Amino acid sequence: MSDDTDSETSLGVTDDWRRGSAVISRRGFLAAGAAASAASLVGCLGGGGDGSTPTTTGDEPEPPWTTDDLAAQVEEGTTLTIYSGAGERNTWESFVEVLNDEFGVGLEPNVVTAGGTEISQRFIQERQADEDTADLCTAFPDIRNQIYEDGESVAQDYFEWDIDQKFWFSEELEDYFTTKWGASLYNGGASLVMPVNEQIFEEQGLEIPSTYNDLLDDQYEGLSMGALTDPVSDQLGWVIGYHAAQTDMEPMEWIETFMDHFEVSGYNSHSNAGRSVAEGNEAFMVYNFPWTIAELVTNDEFSLVANFTQPTKWQTAEGLSYINKNAPHPWAARFALSAALEPPVQKRLINDVPAITIARTELDLSGIDIGPYAQQRLEAELDPVDFWENEEYTQTGLEAIESDAYKI
Repeated sequence: MSDDTDSETSLGVTDDWRRGSAVISRRGFLAAGAAASAASLVGCLGGGGDGSTPTTTGDEPEPPWTTDDLAAQVEEGTTLTIYSGAGERNTWESFVEVLNDEFGVGLEPNVVTAGGTEISQRFIQERQADEDTADLCTAFPDIRNQIYEDGESVAQDYFEWDIDQKFWFSEELEDYFTTKWGASLYNGGASLVMPVNEQIFEEQGLEIPSTYNDLLDDQYEGLSMGALTDPVSDQLGWVIGYHAAQTDMEPMEWIETFMDHFEVSGYNSHSNAGRSVAEGNEAFMVYNFPWTIAELVTNDEFSLVANFTQPTKWQTAEGLSYINKNAPHPWAARFALSAALEPPVQKRLINDVPAITIARTELDLSGIDIGPYAQQRLEAELDPVDFWENEEYTQTGLEAIESDAYKI
């Protein structure tokens, strides 16, 4: 599951806000005015915005919190309102069901999903109207981009702070799992893949390359390559920045050399490009998302190989999730964030929560029924790219696109 606002994310992302049968268009929300609309939507969609549901029991624990500490603060029937720009309602309801089962709590999920921009804007508008509804938040690209532009103070205005210090996992997990305002709960493993048509490579007597720099060898010159006419800048930026650093070339020189090495065809979507490689129109493509090509890779009709290079990018902040600073049910949100990273929960996410991958790739998954493609993605040699490093790659990708070094 990805928070990318491209329509080809790992889950179907809708253009409307949804909870059950209620559908409210963003246009209608804006037309009515932020304050009035936020108030009416909270009433329509529910979620305990008035704080009427009890959320805490006993003495409040001192951080760093354990999951058991937090579970003790959550009363039976407490509503947990999740706002997500990635995924469908059943994903997050199943997620809460696993938390309840593992820790014996009785959270009631109230799930609101929409496209990344829509859900980001709804959250912002509710804050402006002083009608906060969300407890746990994920996949807010508008706020993510605002943090990139204006710094951490943006996150501090919206989300609970010092997540990297307050929880048990602060000492047990690698630093790239957390920021001061959130933790990565899902989307572990490779977040980028090079699709390769195995039949074409075999017919030309070529080995599938282990790295992008292998492709600069003379034997690969002139191969047909698919490329996105509008690539995702941080993905392209990693391909350029990481691999240029392994050579004596500057990043823009590297990508210009790379593009000139092949017969390039442009595609307007990741889906179209992946299918074209699968059908044998191209030998490979620059990059794609693992979830976009999953059905093609597992279809015996095609000779498509998911080539996870050594290493391949793991964008660790793709599953970054946050607690609303003004959450109606903060202890429920803290519990959910903490419980989601516990090993038993992570392992159950694989089969008990639809269309989600775990964050903790270091866990022993032996004995768990996991598909070979999912296992390949999780066990690939990874280059973990944290929140701020990903912004650096974004700038590299933008420079390549705007300077025409990335030529289609």
